Amino acid sequence: MKKLFKVSILLFIVFISHSIHAITLGEYEAKLNQYKAELNSNNAKINSTNTAIAAANNRINTINKEVNSLLKEKEVIIKEMEDNKVEIDSLKKKTKKLIEYYQMSQSGNFYIDYIFDSKDISTFIYRYSVVDQFLEYTKNTTKRLTDTINKQEQRQKDIINIQGKLANKKNELDNQLVKLGTDKAHLVEGGVSIKKQVEQYDEIVNYYKK
Repeated sequence: MKKLFKVSILLFIVFISHSIHAITLGEYEAKLNQYKAELNSNNAKINSTNTAIAAANNRINTINKEVNSLLKEKEVIIKEMEDNKVEIDSLKKKTKKLIEYYQMSQSGNFYIDYIFDSKDISTFIYRYSVVDQFLEYTKNTTKRLTDTINKQEQRQKDIINIQGKLANKKNELDNQLVKLGTDKAHLVEGGVSIKKQVEQYDEIVNYYKK
């Protein structure tokens, strides 16, 4: 009884809105199919929006992992730079101690005095070899450490640049999520309205077919 009363009300409303001419069953069915198509299209848009939201969230998660990885790399670089600077400082101190050990601090050219103070040719060759090796080692090690520090400083700059780009991208994605959330809310709201139209016309069509 209640269902019959509801259908009667629906028919009355439809009749009033279409009082210019009588509405046929075919027209009701066409309208029903139209609303069903709109509902399907709306649901497809909701699904597409959900997919876009999931993709944006996944990208944000990836960015967060990249940022954390860069922060860890930056910490390692800073530690390595500190260690390299300590090694350079240690090398300088060893050089100074070696010079003091051979008592070469009073001469105009420490290495020449040290070499030519040799008592025989064997001692001369040995001292020359030691000094040459030491100078070469000091030169190469200092250059290697300095080059490494320069590369590490450049990498730090690159990391800062990458972090800035990632921050901008994350901000874009956050804004995109806000828009997608708003779009989805409108689609869901519209879907509720369309679904009611489908249910109403479905009842009318079913009533006429009985």
